[in-house]
Amino acid sequence: MASPLVSMKGVSAGYGGADIIRDVDLELREGDFMAVVGPNGGGKTTLFRTVLGIITPSKGTVEVMGTSPSKGCREIGYVPQFGSFDRKYPVLAREVVAMGLRSRQGLSPFSKDTGSVEEVMEYTGVSAFADRRIGDLSGGQMQRTLLARALVSHPKMLLLDEPTASLDPEMKAGVYEILAKARSDGVTVMMVTHEVEGVEDLVNRMVRVDRCVHEIHADPHGMVCGEGVL
Repeated sequence: MASPLVSMKGVSAGYGGADIIRDVDLELREGDFMAVVGPNGGGKTTLFRTVLGIITPSKGTVEVMGTSPSKGCREIGYVPQFGSFDRKYPVLAREVVAMGLRSRQGLSPFSKDTGSVEEVMEYTGVSAFADRRIGDLSGGQMQRTLLARALVSHPKMLLLDEPTASLDPEMKAGVYEILAKARSDGVTVMMVTHEVEGVEDLVNRMVRVDRCVHEIHADPHGMVCGEGVL
């Protein structure tokens, strides 16, 4: 059996000496599409930051791609919460996508692989507005751009923090279509969401994060069994 892409054993982590998540045992396997649900402040973002190596656990061990999070995260594409990206920054959509071409040896310099940029913009539907400034993009267009940025380096895994928040149903459907394509092309997905509806046919695992982490089982129609989602 292949090693999990993410392995967390007995992990507690947080900020300033106070643990937000506690005693987490979690594995993310190749091919999974995992939905991460739970209340605001419960530790979902802390969980992601621990996987990315931004936070060092106070207890337990974390492996990403069979190595430390700081090394393994180079194989991860990350899509932050929509509002965390400054849309006043004077760049074009294609330039934002190119920012995802970081060197495998570190975060800079950016690659000059324009072929990959063009390819992923076509894949995500960004080509039609590639030369527009990001401040002029709709919410759905901006989210497609951020997805393209995360995918352009051909990651093994995507981490997404509420990628459909504040999007209308049509825009959400477009994001889910891209994620479905990525998963069919072998990308493993871990996604924070408050909305299971619309993505239930993609998700094969669901975990609830509220200080502790518990796996929830969903039936084939997306109906949650056992614990409630929120």
